[in-house]
Amino acid sequence: MCQVILTLCTLGIDPMSTDYIKNGSTLLDALLRYRLEDGSFCHSAETGSNGLSTVESLYTLAAYRSFLNGGKNLYEFEFPQKDIAEAQRQSEEQSAPPEESVTRPETPGRGRTVLLIAAGALALAACAYFFFSGKRSGKNFLFTALVFALSVYLIFTVRIEKTSDYYSAAAADGPQISTEISIRCDSVRGEREHIPADGVILEKTVIAVSEKSSAYDQLVAACKSRSIHMDKEESAFGSAYVKGLANIYEFDFGDLSGWMFAVNGKFSDVGAGEYILQEGDCVEWVYTRELGRDVGAEIPEK
Repeated sequence: MCQVILTLCTLGIDPMSTDYIKNGSTLLDALLRYRLEDGSFCHSAETGSNGLSTVESLYTLAAYRSFLNGGKNLYEFEFPQKDIAEAQRQSEEQSAPPEESVTRPETPGRGRTVLLIAAGALALAACAYFFFSGKRSGKNFLFTALVFALSVYLIFTVRIEKTSDYYSAAAADGPQISTEISIRCDSVRGEREHIPADGVILEKTVIAVSEKSSAYDQLVAACKSRSIHMDKEESAFGSAYVKGLANIYEFDFGDLSGWMFAVNGKFSDVGAGEYILQEGDCVEWVYTRELGRDVGAEIPEK
């Protein structure tokens, strides 16, 4: 029932509409039949309070409330690109701190310790609640343990850092090579408020990278050092995919739109994470509307 209501809200369909009323009962009526006197929810009429069912019902009701108020759906996490671009512009306009001002960096381990203590305290509080309220079902304690284990996993695997720390590009290690990079969006220049009118996001710039760096590594270094927004996906197998640059994303201008790169004037037939740069290579990142046809890439006709 929860998944049905969530799906309809996500699609912009009111689950209380007449199309989903049967024998005078709505989907919400059906969901609330599983609500117990203490406010929790059960999995079936024959069972008692169930932690997982309570959580699912809670976020389902929250999603429906957001739908009624014209808010975002449960699975919409992105902020409007216009707001992101404005925030980035304001950040760039702020003056940099004096060079002689030294701030002691926060210790990553200290933050993790605080989060671990908080997660453990919440888990203990939940167990105490179940124990003293008489809800001593093994499922409740198992659910609490699983949530705590997930929290520990996220604390040690998710990297959270300040914007200023992220955009502080670290110096390349070992032997370096000199390369060039540029980022342009001529195919869509000036079409939206946050898109440069001249199509130039980054003019041709010389950048030093470590030997055996990929075109993707070079792009990350350039975006960090110039505070250029970048959204990407990385896999555990070393592959990388660029979804958006300077708040211009793939599919923003059609199903065939997105970012492509060329090295020394030739578009690559491998991914940016697989293309290893050589001394003097010039990489051009361009935004295309037509899978490269509008920016000079040779795309074989099927």
